[in-house]
Amino acid sequence: MVNGNGNYLGVGSGSLGKWELQFRDSLATVLENAICLQHVEDKWIWLEDGSGEYTTSSANKALNVQRWASQMDDVMVIIWKMKIPSKAI
Repeated sequence: MVNGNGNYLGVGSGSLGKWELQFRDSLATVLENAICLQHVEDKWIWLEDGSGEYTTSSANKALNVQRWASQMDDVMVIIWKMKIPSKAI
């Protein structure tokens, strides 16, 4: 945090290396110039559905996709462990 005089508060610079001081300065600049969005609705978004709305149907689909992917991993392990000739005659 920077006070009105441009001095950093709460962090002594004596124990920081050169790259740490540069990083701290860069981070402080980013934070000082950050734009705070006001009057923006805060809401939850369900990423498993394109509409962003949670439904039991979309949750069920997401669970089924995970189950299918897990089962495919098991199938692929079995396939790769099969003893088959390198060429078919």
